Amino acid sequence: MNIATAFDTARFFGYVQVTSGCWFWLGAQSKTGHGVFWLEDKVTTAHRAGYLLLLGELPAESHLHHLCGSKLCVRPDHLQVVTPSEHCGITRPHTNRKLANQNKTHCPRGHEYTPENTWTSKKGERLCKQCNHERGFERRRRLGETPGKGRHWFEKSKTHCPAGHEYTAENTYMHPKGSRICRTCKRERDARARQKEPEL
Repeated sequence: MNIATAFDTARFFGYVQVTSGCWFWLGAQSKTGHGVFWLEDKVTTAHRAGYLLLLGELPAESHLHHLCGSKLCVRPDHLQVVTPSEHCGITRPHTNRKLANQNKTHCPRGHEYTPENTWTSKKGERLCKQCNHERGFERRRRLGETPGKGRHWFEKSKTHCPAGHEYTAENTYMHPKGSRICRTCKRERDARARQKEPEL
């Protein structure tokens, strides 16, 4: 059913600049940059109002996409009727990519996203556990560690502390967590701390 009336149509075109291409809206605009128009006792977007006045009713919950790319264009043949999800995919490609990634069954390296091989980050992204293990393996290999022995094994392979003191039996203290501590460095830190203590 066409809801157009002569009064509404005349009032509508009073705010339209008709050109050979787009029909530009000259009236009020919303915060999103779209034109706005009062129609049927409510405010609607100008391009939607133009479509309703000139072509008739729209399907329920439908959106209008600007094929020309101009938010202020109200020319009906420059508008495409789409569903909300289709419109989101057109105007927000990053959202569309996110939905596409959620439907993937394998990670970029080809590992399957099984419950055992998948964990979710704080941002809600799916991550592959196998890829994480492989990156850790490569990192340890570059650092000179033996895969599977961990960071403490790599530290124990050193013969001197960062300050250059040799890790001898007399100069080494083993921390309960497995790390080595240089006794000479510890004595020097303790001496510096005592020097900073205020006199009573």
